[in-house]
Amino acid sequence: PYNTALYDMRQIGREFLSSRKQTFIAYLEQSDAVLHVQGRAESIRFLEQLDLFLQDLQQQVSARTGRKLLIDVVSDHGSTLEHGLFVDLNKHLNDCGFNRNNRIAKPNDVAYTLAGIIGSAAVTARPESVTQVAQRMAGIEGVGLVAVDRGDRVLILSDDGSKAEIWPATGNAEAYIYKTLVGDPLHLLPAKTTSPAQIRFLEADVFRQTVDHVYPDPLRRLWRAFHGAVQMPSPILVSLKDGYEVANRT
Repeated sequence: PYNTALYDMRQIGREFLSSRKQTFIAYLEQSDAVLHVQGRAESIRFLEQLDLFLQDLQQQVSARTGRKLLIDVVSDHGSTLEHGLFVDLNKHLNDCGFNRNNRIAKPNDVAYTLAGIIGSAAVTARPESVTQVAQRMAGIEGVGLVAVDRGDRVLILSDDGSKAEIWPATGNAEAYIYKTLVGDPLHLLPAKTTSPAQIRFLEADVFRQTVDHVYPDPLRRLWRAFHGAVQMPSPILVSLKDGYEVANRT
């Protein structure tokens, strides 16, 4: 996979340099195979080659046009390279009186799908049951964070019992209100600030300050998860801790 990934990367470079598109989008699939088949060391070696490749591409475009490229590198998922502990959401929900179903027919029905082995789940329940289901899921071992759509606000529940609310702030610049109710589930409060608290955060500031945070860019991402990023979102989003996973065991 490593050599194939290098070939694909260079092919992307050739296609880019011959393109007249103002915005050029490329998908490099083999980086995934390098990690799964050859492990961390080869994956790091490939990423280092990718970095050099992008630097060279930047220099070539600058020499040709006198302009700089704006390069965005994104990934559809990450990997801890750990064998995660299985979290049986279905069993925990059954123990609390809820039943997984492929449609919401009864008051205690919940619905969700699991694509492969993942670290999150989107859960649907009847409106009157959403908060109770979310609270139950926040108490499951391995769950780190639960987000709940409340219309004009998003409720955040953490495994340590902390909770907060998020909603957009008024004004020209994108900003959000972060209101802690118990503790600080997103770890955003300034030092020596006690909960409960209500703070207005500029999105641009939060983005810069949380690049290496346990929850990068959390306010925008959690708000838009229910308002804009998904056409028909589930009302409950569950995020697992590193080292845990959910999956369909079929």
